[in-house]
Amino acid sequence: YVQLYGSATDVNVRLDKSSIMLDNTFIGLSSQRTVTIHNRSNVVVHYAWKTYSSVEEEEAQKQLRTKQMDEEESLSKESFFARCLHNPAIRDRYPILTRHLERNRKHFLEDE
Repeated sequence: YVQLYGSATDVNVRLDKSSIMLDNTFIGLSSQRTVTIHNRSNVVVHYAWKTYSSVEEEEAQKQLRTKQMDEEESLSKESFFARCLHNPAIRDRYPILTRHLERNRKHFLEDE
């Protein structure tokens, strides 16, 4: 279920549907529907599809995910250093771990 919402001030802009029912979707499959935005005004309308209903909710989720990512990185590093105590030969693999963590963080930031 996807909830659609639009708002405008003194502009004749509307969505052609108030809700859309999507088929069940599983890993490797996709489901899509079309929504039309009707702009019957002389004003250029800028729009974006957002995951969250407000900037505050989006920011709260971003902070939560950042905190979770920080904790996961910390646990990964602690685990790596604990393994180094038992096998010092793996210390030179630390750059591989940090590159992996940096890629994950970059991917997360690009999705925002």
